[in-house]
Amino acid sequence: MHKRILAVVSGAVIALGLIALPGTAEASGVAASGAGSRATTGSVAVQLVTPWGTPLALKGIYVGVGATTVVTDARGVAVFSKLRAGNVTVVPHAPHGSAYVFPSTRSVKVVAGKKASVKLTGAVGAAISGTVSADSSAGRLVDNAVVAAIPVGKTPGGAGVYAETARDGKYTLQGLANGTYKVLFEPPAAAPALKNYIYNYWKGAANYASAQTITVRSQTATTPPISARNFNDVLVVGKRLTVSMNASVLTTVGHDFTAIIAGTHGTSDVDSVSVTPPTDTTEFSTKLVPGKFTLSFVGRTANWWYTGQGLPLSRDASKAAVITFDATADESVNIGAFE
Repeated sequence: MHKRILAVVSGAVIALGLIALPGTAEASGVAASGAGSRATTGSVAVQLVTPWGTPLALKGIYVGVGATTVVTDARGVAVFSKLRAGNVTVVPHAPHGSAYVFPSTRSVKVVAGKKASVKLTGAVGAAISGTVSADSSAGRLVDNAVVAAIPVGKTPGGAGVYAETARDGKYTLQGLANGTYKVLFEPPAAAPALKNYIYNYWKGAANYASAQTITVRSQTATTPPISARNFNDVLVVGKRLTVSMNASVLTTVGHDFTAIIAGTHGTSDVDSVSVTPPTDTTEFSTKLVPGKFTLSFVGRTANWWYTGQGLPLSRDASKAAVITFDATADESVNIGAFE
């Protein structure tokens, strides 16, 4: 999976933006196991419920209290024992791929020698679905493409939900909480026929800032989920940026630099592509979506910026040259030395 998608989803389990609810659940008065006059701990029993308050028998939902996580059983119940007395926050967390969302946390008061009960509401999340193809005219469907829904207000590295396309090119991003999303498409890495394709946002947008939004709503006590269907996408052919440098620059790059980044110019949300500098050649290349970019060399102690063809790299970002990448031609840059 591409680093961009990994950054979006932050690993295999996706956090869904939990919001604390006011109020505290008091202890029920039922004695906890082992309770006595010198008891210093209590317990908490968590029951998942539907939006209309009936028990939600859902196994495999993560429920956290502090550093402790318990997975719900087939009844939708998770029990925490030997909790120190005091107020704690109970945090539900659906695993990746779950159709359910748990948008609220609860605060509960743990009383020594007692068992507190708390209910957590779960609902069927909304979904975004569609088909991914590689050619708008031929309609070639793409399997194993990675699709991610990124909540608006989050950076491209923020929390999201992801899925892969099936053999027929179809995808479904399920378990989405209420909100507005931007959808990112990434071609499969192990597909030689798609080696010239690159990520894009829905409808071919080159970056997060210019991407269109999709609004959905999860299930409530009175309404079913409001999902978004037929959000189809055609993958974008990337353009190649080739960077050449002389031997003296190569020596420095090979030892002092950690990455080379091309970032979208003139937007508040910067999409970037990182490339590990070569150590055995004076030329390397990477794919970019069409647009305007600045090229920076990120070092361990300082950053340098590309300032123009054959010109030296500068530590002054205001001197950075803007590289215009259109949809018809690749681009090459040549680096001279250092200021």
